[in-house]
Amino acid sequence: LNPEKFIRIIKSITVLLCWISLILLVLSPSSSFKGTRFIGVFKHIPHMVSCATIACFGIYYSIFTQKLSRLRLGLNYLSLVVCFGVLVLTGTRSALAAVLLGFVLCLFFFPASSWLNRFIKATMAMTTLLVVLFFGHGIADYLVEVVRGEQAIANRAAQDGFKSRLEEIKREYKMFEKNEWLGQGLLMKFSNGQESEISGYDANKDPHNIFVSAGVIGGWGFIFISFLAYFSLSLATLKTLFSKNLALRLLAIYMLTSLPILLIY
Repeated sequence: LNPEKFIRIIKSITVLLCWISLILLVLSPSSSFKGTRFIGVFKHIPHMVSCATIACFGIYYSIFTQKLSRLRLGLNYLSLVVCFGVLVLTGTRSALAAVLLGFVLCLFFFPASSWLNRFIKATMAMTTLLVVLFFGHGIADYLVEVVRGEQAIANRAAQDGFKSRLEEIKREYKMFEKNEWLGQGLLMKFSNGQESEISGYDANKDPHNIFVSAGVIGGWGFIFISFLAYFSLSLATLKTLFSKNLALRLLAIYMLTSLPILLIY
């Protein structure tokens, strides 16, 4: 598929699933949550998070690159509100940050395709300037607390995200040291002590860090391959940000906001 058609298809599927998830929330709220986090029509939280995130970026493509009628533009903004609202219900800080950052990057990297987008750009610039001047310090403190997990989002309780991540990395680094050169294999995190089964996934054996995880799975060799792949992907993303093809540029913006998430999850 060419990039434009690829984005249109993915957007249509993910936006539809977000709308269905919202309808299900009204019709059957008891089946829409896993614990305190929204899962919509999906079985697991990450699926709902990925769907809503990709839907938002697909809508960005329509809003910022296509000349739409007022009706279609309004429907796209309504869908954006729905998809972002669904994402808020999942309580996933990193995905929310990626979507908000993606919107700002689209303002900078895409030409204004309509009078509304030009108005939004000017309004965003003026609003940002005023907010930073009058509320910058308080907002910075709040954002730091959100990033650290010390502020609750939706139904997700507050927690110290940095501390829990560091504890996971330290714990799994000790596991990496047990076999630094060959690693312990992909099924290590699915082992219950006797045999490895996919259904026996143990989050306590998952480092939640791409390089530590690579070391635990395949040793130093896999760490090198992972670093090379991550570095190459980063370079390709930065290069594609300036592509003449706007669909590729949108994909690059999505990847740029996803690179930190890929690193820590």
